[in-house]
Amino acid sequence: MRKTLPTLFLSALILAAASPASAATFELFGGYYFPEESLIDDGPAYGLRGSVDMADQLALELSASRFEADDILGFVDLELISIDVSAVFDAGADDGLLFFAGPGWAFVDANAFGFSASSDSLTAHAGLAFRQPLGATAYLRPDARARWFEDGGDIDVEVSIAVGWRF
Repeated sequence: MRKTLPTLFLSALILAAASPASAATFELFGGYYFPEESLIDDGPAYGLRGSVDMADQLALELSASRFEADDILGFVDLELISIDVSAVFDAGADDGLLFFAGPGWAFVDANAFGFSASSDSLTAHAGLAFRQPLGATAYLRPDARARWFEDGGDIDVEVSIAVGWRF
């Protein structure tokens, strides 16, 4: 699983570089994750995103985030890696309000008493963001997304702020 994340992002960057007529972005983000499951405490999440423009106001985005929860019920540690593929509609034509949605995949590792278990789930997500320019290529992007999990139907929420670069 740990090798999958860098491979996906390297592939996305190669795809973006292979499309010279299209603009590409890269973002690093940090935020907070709110699981629907009441036994798991909210906590910090972080990750990275990359996108390539497909049309004037439409982009394809790949996002990966990581969330950890420790001491669930006093003895379980949890790690959640979420990979999202999004169609992004830019309502502001280059900067401004973004709407996004798409499928994804979540990988969960749980450890308790020296034993570990892994699981994965198909996900779907949707959200809103706002891209605020910081100059010619840099920008800030506050982001909020809801993520539905096929295995149990929970809907978690993740809010973040990203620093991004446009290429």
